[in-house]
Amino acid sequence: MKLLQKLMIDCETSAHYCDKAQYNEATGMERIQLKIHILFCKICKSHTIRNSKLTSACNKASLATMPKTDKEALRAKLNKEMSK
Repeated sequence: MKLLQKLMIDCETSAHYCDKAQYNEATGMERIQLKIHILFCKICKSHTIRNSKLTSACNKASLATMPKTDKEALRAKLNKEMSK
């Protein structure tokens, strides 16, 4: 009985573990608990599927960040405009 209680998690914890799993930060036990939870909870299963699709889309998009020099120039321009 204690093992079953240890394996069962609530929806909030499930969402947290889903996010951790997305970034490969979830432990083995967290992954097991998540899989068991989504077997019984349709809402969390749907969230997990959407989260996987989002991760896949972001990976395919080859997103890049703005160079630091461009950020600093933009920040200076914004500060100048706001101080007028």
